[in-house]
Amino acid sequence: STGRAVSDSFKVLSGKARVGITGGQLCAVSGLGNLVGSGADTFTIGDVVFYGGCSGAAFKGVALQTVASGGTVPVAVEGVFILQAAGGVSGGQAVATAGDSSVEGLGSTTIMNYNHIIGRAITSAGSEGWCVVHIRA
Repeated sequence: STGRAVSDSFKVLSGKARVGITGGQLCAVSGLGNLVGSGADTFTIGDVVFYGGCSGAAFKGVALQTVASGGTVPVAVEGVFILQAAGGVSGGQAVATAGDSSVEGLGSTTIMNYNHIIGRAITSAGSEGWCVVHIRA
């Protein structure tokens, strides 16, 4: 299952889809498609290549559209989404990716040992439930 946007106010980075990506999937960057120079005019959409279903520190954002392999995919690197909880999540709790396109809540001792917090839950959810999350890649 994939997440859904709660608002239409996002910070977005668009890139090329390495494989088919479903809107709402948590995405990562697979690498640069091309070399980028120091000038803004050297950057093109194909310079950043995304794939869906990431976890951990690889997380870069949430796909805003479903696209086929090779298509241009807009990825929100900050925004508010409804995401599925892999375990219990409490409102206000820091969250991390739990694999594919779900999140897990992090306790205070876990946060110190965890490599990548992707955002904070706004609402609570039980395991396999849905919660509102403010993500920030």
